[in-house]
Amino acid sequence: MKLRGKVEAITAVKDDIAKINVTMETIEVSGREAGLIIGKGGATIKALTEKYDVGLDVKDGNKDKAAIEIVGISINVAAAVKGINEMIFQNQVVDTAVVCSKLFKFKCLGKAGAGIKELQKDVNAALDSNAVRIQFEGRDKEVEIESSCALLEIRTPRMIHTRAVELVKMRVAEDEAKTLVIKFESHMIPMIIGKGGEKINELKKLGKGATIELDRVIGEASILATDEATKLLVKGAIEEIIAQNQILKIAVENSMMGLVSFSDQKFIVHRYLNWLIHMFLLLLGVWFSWKRISIDDWNEGRFSSAGRHRWSCFERQR
Repeated sequence: MKLRGKVEAITAVKDDIAKINVTMETIEVSGREAGLIIGKGGATIKALTEKYDVGLDVKDGNKDKAAIEIVGISINVAAAVKGINEMIFQNQVVDTAVVCSKLFKFKCLGKAGAGIKELQKDVNAALDSNAVRIQFEGRDKEVEIESSCALLEIRTPRMIHTRAVELVKMRVAEDEAKTLVIKFESHMIPMIIGKGGEKINELKKLGKGATIELDRVIGEASILATDEATKLLVKGAIEEIIAQNQILKIAVENSMMGLVSFSDQKFIVHRYLNWLIHMFLLLLGVWFSWKRISIDDWNEGRFSSAGRHRWSCFERQR
């Protein structure tokens, strides 16, 4: 800077300039954070310059690192550094996992993930943002099969994260409150699924369509549908399958066990005696018929001499 004028005036100006406490600070940031400071079309960096009355310059290093130089009087530079660091902090991406039922997961992922796309869109709209990302956490297959829950991962900038998590939890709670649960013996699960999943697929198509989750461990069916009529329709169909395959158990006290067994034994003995009496009477009738025919044949001379001799012997033995 060149100064012209009287020596006394130039000296005074130099003294005034020396009294101005001009300083420069450098903040190292990532490439993503540098883009955040610049903003779309340089709008953000311009706003920061005017807000803190400082000069800002972004020095690009590479895609991972960059530097922001801040020049101005000390108090303004300090305020700008604090403000920029806070902006970077609030825009850091953080994530939280929300526990939900596998039934909610199946609903969200059905129809090529239409449910989870709708959820993400609604949360972004509520927060006037497009930075919210929602997805289900990938898990080991064995863990997934054994677990009755799923993890819904919410990823957002820090400044809107708490509110985004609250909105997702509210949606999960609302949907799970609409779930209809049926409990039954766990051995009924194969009957409800059917051969090759035929039965369960038919149940899912009832009414306006339902999402059904079966818990093999505790014996439970969870039904989620958009309307109450469909849930009740599916519930009735499952109860009918259970009724058709139900094994009835009758509780009998120990003191009654002897009576039950004795009754069974009397029934068997009674039938056996009836059979013996029937056979005895049958044989007796045959014997009497044979005896009568034999006497008639004797009297009418239809026996041969040998036959009459055997008959005579038989009569004498009696």
